[in-house]
Amino acid sequence: MEQLKMLQLVLLHAGLWLTDTSENFQCDNDFTLTISCSVNLTSAHDGLHWLNFDKMYSDETYKCNLSNTGGGHGSCSVAMESSCNFVDFDMYKITLCGNASDGAKMCHMLDDRYLPKEHIKPNAPCCLAVSHNASRHHFMWKNTYEKCRFTVLKDNLEYQLCFYDGRDKGGLRFHYTDKTDYSVDDRDLERNTEYTTRVRSKPSETHFKGQWSDWSQEVRWKTDSVTDSPADGFLSKHGKKTFLALGATATLALILGCALLIKRRRDEFVPTPEPYFQSLYANCHGDFKSWADTKGNMTMTLKPEDTLKVDSHVEETPARHDEMTYENVPNQPERLAARGPASIPPCYCPEYCTMSDLEKSAQVSGN
Repeated sequence: MEQLKMLQLVLLHAGLWLTDTSENFQCDNDFTLTISCSVNLTSAHDGLHWLNFDKMYSDETYKCNLSNTGGGHGSCSVAMESSCNFVDFDMYKITLCGNASDGAKMCHMLDDRYLPKEHIKPNAPCCLAVSHNASRHHFMWKNTYEKCRFTVLKDNLEYQLCFYDGRDKGGLRFHYTDKTDYSVDDRDLERNTEYTTRVRSKPSETHFKGQWSDWSQEVRWKTDSVTDSPADGFLSKHGKKTFLALGATATLALILGCALLIKRRRDEFVPTPEPYFQSLYANCHGDFKSWADTKGNMTMTLKPEDTLKVDSHVEETPARHDEMTYENVPNQPERLAARGPASIPPCYCPEYCTMSDLEKSAQVSGN
């Protein structure tokens, strides 16, 4: 009878123990290396308790000892064998084990199908930095998953950027983006105010599920003073470089323009004939008409050629046609020898004859 009562107490104790844990259990992971869990442990849970993680379709097994965090809660974290080792189809069985008051070991299945991709709490972003350029404040950070070459979680995160007045933490502002950078126009900020900025991330719910990460480290920065005009601020930060660049560009353009103008003038230059017509410019001041008339008056009239005097002249009666001889006719040596004066041209003279004499000679021969 006593043994039966003892067995009933053990079963009742086990039933209470299992019921208390089944509704107060949560495990999150960073989808890189670590799974962190918390369990609600009541006063019925005395002694040591731990969680067993058995990776399905694998022989990997991990044990995570629960530590009492107060208020009847226990928590633990377990690290995988290597970083960036999680994949989309990973699945685990999670079992809670512990020792009862009588020393008996009892285990209870908490989750027989735990999918890490549906319980992600990303790592807090890091390396948040603030810069100012072109009347805008720019914020940049890293999501810490850049090192995981084969993890697509880094491309499926959204971010919440928060900044507020650092003096009284008033005026909280939130901005959302799916990139690791964001910018805010200066007109949306108060002048001469110190702000504090931080950022956090979470899965975009398209393929991965989870919750917001912890906040990144805070960064403090200050806007320009109210007394600083936009022109002064521009000149103090960007005007010098811009002015120098514009000055260099203008100087180069001026040099090129002068070179092109000089070349154009050289191409359009027409040489003057003054060195070759000195009298045209010296006497007539370049007036070609006056200069031409002057030249016409100075032109000398050519005289007809004087008839040359002939010292002697011999006339000869032309021979008849049948008595004419030719030097190019063969077999007439006797005639060639007997030609005598007949071989002398009709206009022969020791010196030379004029064209008029040749014309008269031709007329005589024709007759």
